[in-house]
Amino acid sequence: MPAAIFARLKNALLVLLVLWVSTTLATAASPSLGAIRPVGAQRGTEIEVTLSGARLGDAKEIFYYQPGITTVSLARVDDNTVKAKLKIAAAPLGLHDLRVRTASGISELRTFSVGALKDVSEVEPNNDFAAPQAIPMNVTVTGVADNEDVDY
Repeated sequence: MPAAIFARLKNALLVLLVLWVSTTLATAASPSLGAIRPVGAQRGTEIEVTLSGARLGDAKEIFYYQPGITTVSLARVDDNTVKAKLKIAAAPLGLHDLRVRTASGISELRTFSVGALKDVSEVEPNNDFAAPQAIPMNVTVTGVADNEDVDY
C-alpha cells in the first residue's frame, strides 16, 4: 500500500475515532427521563410526581408544551430521581408533553395525562379473586400492570 493512501486512511480513522468519542461523551452528560409516576392526575388538583431516569439530580425546571400545568416545587431525591409538585389548573384534558431541564441538558420528551375524574391508586396485593380491591364508580385507577400480573 503506498504511503499516501496509508496516511489518508490513518487520518480518516483518527477523525472517526474523535467523532465517536465526542458523541459518546455528549450523550453521557445528557439527562434521561425514563418514567413519571403517577402518569397522570385530575384537572384542578395538585399532585406530587416522581421523575426517574438517569442524570436528573441537578434538575432545574420542567418544560411544558401545553398550557395548564405548572411546577410548584422540584426536589432532588438522588442522582437519578427528582420529586416535583405539579399544579394542574384549567389544563385541557389529555396528554401533555414535558421535558426536564438539568444543568447539563434537556431530557427526552415524555407525556403526562390530565383527566376529569378523581385518581385512585392501585393497592397491592390485589391478586386474590376472593379479596379484590374495591374501586368506586367514576374514577381513574393509577397502577402498574407487570407481565403476567393479575389484578382484581
